[in-house]
Amino acid sequence: MSGLVIRGGDLCSSAVSGSFDLRCEHGKIVTIDREIRPEPGDRVFDASGLLVVPGLIDVHVHFRDPGSPERESFLTGTAAAASNGVTTVLEMPTSDVPVTTAARLERRGRHLSGRSFIDFGLYAGAGHSSLDEVESCARAGAIAFKTFTHRPQPSRAAAFEGMWAVTEPQLFQTMSAVAATGRVHAVHCENDRLLEHFAAESADRSGFGERHREARPPVVEDSAIAMVGGLSLTTGARVHLVHVSTARGVDLADGLRRAGADISVETCPHYLLFDQDTLDRYGSFAKCNPPLRAHDVRRNLLDRLRHDGIDIIASDHCSYTTEELGHHAEDPCGALPGLPGIEFLMPSLLTIAREPDQALVDVIARMTSRPARRFGLEGKGDLVVGNDADLAVVDPRAAVPFAADADFLAQGSRNAVYLSEVDLRGRAVATFVRGSAVFSDGAVVGSPGHGQWIRGAGTGRSPR
Repeated sequence: MSGLVIRGGDLCSSAVSGSFDLRCEHGKIVTIDREIRPEPGDRVFDASGLLVVPGLIDVHVHFRDPGSPERESFLTGTAAAASNGVTTVLEMPTSDVPVTTAARLERRGRHLSGRSFIDFGLYAGAGHSSLDEVESCARAGAIAFKTFTHRPQPSRAAAFEGMWAVTEPQLFQTMSAVAATGRVHAVHCENDRLLEHFAAESADRSGFGERHREARPPVVEDSAIAMVGGLSLTTGARVHLVHVSTARGVDLADGLRRAGADISVETCPHYLLFDQDTLDRYGSFAKCNPPLRAHDVRRNLLDRLRHDGIDIIASDHCSYTTEELGHHAEDPCGALPGLPGIEFLMPSLLTIAREPDQALVDVIARMTSRPARRFGLEGKGDLVVGNDADLAVVDPRAAVPFAADADFLAQGSRNAVYLSEVDLRGRAVATFVRGSAVFSDGAVVGSPGHGQWIRGAGTGRSPR
């Protein structure tokens, strides 16, 4: 039976690092050895001088399909992901029809099957008003659950219906319901009452960046992390803290882990690469929640990554149209939050790995083996015989300069103007999902029907 042989590459994964060949058959890795002789009919990929890494797993994306195709769709989002070595994404439940019932989850899964170049899982939303649906969403295959600890803006309330819990009793009930399913519970941690307090205090500040960050100082995030972590000790919730932006938040989570809490910590490339000066320069084009922090906060967050306080890196990819971002250029309250990151993940990771004392294999693990373990993605995330042949072949030296007029695959990528400040290097040369090429020679070559819907089943393990 013909297979795929990748020869001469420098393998970099949690399980194996060094110069090895790799053979795949029937979508699986079947051999890893110093030298593999191709068999008749094999496809041979020469990876000499290149990195071979497990396909990246992005556990936090917002493609919103169906709902806002002018912002993003699964076709555009997963094509951009494939071009960057991403082979699995986990889609958040925020949408024009929020995914808070089993019926909605099934409809979305059926809709997206046939529209994805790569494999995907679907979150369900959980909140104080959707508790009765949590168990049925788990049975329908929700890969995990998502909850916000603050109320949405009135203009966005429809997309967040049924997935927020702001008081301690609401959050306790919601976490208890999700804990009963055994699934990971991803929580956006910002304290609702403190947001209200600081929004009023920051109203008279000048400048977009100053007003936004003063409305959401670190204490807003840190206090919510403490509350969620404390409740997890009683509820048994398997908490995943999304987009943590401060070292203090990481330290709080670490202390709670030592007390017995089951907590994983996620951060994003933009919190590791950029700081509040970027927000000041680019305004609405660099707005995210929580906001980009001060320079010393960013450096301390990098330190926590270096010393294993952070388990997972994810893009939190979120696209808007250029017109939408420009419409609120002077209004940080009305501007839409979220940054487009899926198309720049590989060079972002390799750029982070160039920081002092950041080991490439450890950075890669935070988007491969660790998310696979945490979210129960069996057979994914590592270069191991028997695993899915989800692979990325990468030229680590290739420059990836940002230009707003480039031919991007993701709808919102042209708005990532802040990337022009970073010397990004590391380009995917080829991406394989279950042994089939989905990106090669600078073009998406796979079928949008190739990606499979991964339904949640197991409870996963600690990412450590």
